[in-house]
Amino acid sequence: MAKEPFHPITRRRRAKELGLDLPPSARLSSKLRLFVAISLLRPIHMLMSDPIVGFICLYTACIHCFNIEDSGLVFLSIVVGSLLGTVTVIICNAFLYLPKAAKHPDGQIPPDHRLYPAQIGSVELSIGLFWFACTARADISLASPVITIVVFAWGNLGVFVSTTQYLVDTYHGLTI
Repeated sequence: MAKEPFHPITRRRRAKELGLDLPPSARLSSKLRLFVAISLLRPIHMLMSDPIVGFICLYTACIHCFNIEDSGLVFLSIVVGSLLGTVTVIICNAFLYLPKAAKHPDGQIPPDHRLYPAQIGSVELSIGLFWFACTARADISLASPVITIVVFAWGNLGVFVSTTQYLVDTYHGLTI
């Protein structure tokens, strides 16, 4: 098995092996409260407090004449694309990154190996944006742009997650 590459976990294990006192971890209820605040309440706060965000949402809803079902379909396509992106990142991590990390001493390999999902995602991102630009017209069925949103979200998540992992691996001494 490959060694754990996440530095907070390795530090915690090392402190436990040395018999040092560990700081208490946050309770689950406080973690859930933070998650809800960040993922649910912050977008609503932005929508209500920032006029630009509110007007962009209002403009998008009015200009495209979306009803509730169409809006839900668009968000569902983003969810599907994000799930595909998550699976892509997990597969690249399991079959490309971790085997290479196991072969290197201390599991330390160049952070560039974290960019495999970004390489895949950049192609999906380009295809999704080009396809969306060609099909986002009123005379074309809503199905085509919705499918392109799946492709775009898939690529976008792959690029975002792998570049974030790259930055964490590159500047791990600066993370909290």
